[in-house]
Amino acid sequence: MKHFTKTLLAGAIALAATGAAEARIADTAQPVTFMGSEMVLSVWNVTAQKSYTLDLGVTQSQFLKGNFAGLNRAVADVNLTGFLQASAATDDIRYSVTSGSGSLSSSNVLVASGDYAGLTKKAASLTNYGLIVSGQQGALADFKAAIDTTVKVNQAITAEANNASNVNGATGQSAASDAVNVSLFASNGDQGYAGDATWGTNLGGASGAFSSMAAVGTNMSLFRASLNPALTTQLVFNEFLPALNFSVAGIGSANASATLSFNNVSAVPLPAAVWMFGAGLMSLLGLNRRNAIAA
Repeated sequence: MKHFTKTLLAGAIALAATGAAEARIADTAQPVTFMGSEMVLSVWNVTAQKSYTLDLGVTQSQFLKGNFAGLNRAVADVNLTGFLQASAATDDIRYSVTSGSGSLSSSNVLVASGDYAGLTKKAASLTNYGLIVSGQQGALADFKAAIDTTVKVNQAITAEANNASNVNGATGQSAASDAVNVSLFASNGDQGYAGDATWGTNLGGASGAFSSMAAVGTNMSLFRASLNPALTTQLVFNEFLPALNFSVAGIGSANASATLSFNNVSAVPLPAAVWMFGAGLMSLLGLNRRNAIAA
């Protein structure tokens, strides 16, 4: 049995095939379980050139299945405190939440573990494939204009993977570390800094004029770009509205705090047509031939 995948991050570290939060941000390419990366919160102080990143511990597949209640939280750790104390109330501070899943398969072998255990690999991979990114509410048309081809979707997913890799490298995390979610406080020039060249407002340039970030305290939607299971030459776009808000208080003080809220988010059901997708998907996306992966 041959397996085909699109590996979006060269040299990706092998991940444990479980649904539990890992100490590192899960990569977008998971050809065993197809769960995708974890949702990642990025906060960028454009004025002071500081950033804060938090692994939210919920994979893209878990979010799509509706398991996102744990995303609502008061955010408090030493890296957030450092970021907020290094900021001023008048600074331009923006935030985003993103995730991606970039593994696709033509294999009819069943997925052995993870959120899609029991589905064939080709069904599970297509179900979870795609990009989820925050953006201004009502900007679905702008998102579709920027992410209008499978090539651009893949570029954005690759940017997500590269950002996670940079954060993981900066924190020295590996898959064998204790299950504590990664967080990072970085300055311009540091590995993992969410600045313009590596991340910025548009996934490091991958999403063009579409901005994935908004000012803290601003409500944002989440947008998803995926493939139509019945017609894999066609992109499908979804908007979760209203989706999220990240607010901060006490900026510049030792008592600074922050809250992340996901509001009225509806789960996306597995499309019935997922079982229909054909072999033409692999040639469409130019996937690389890989060795068979044990189920």
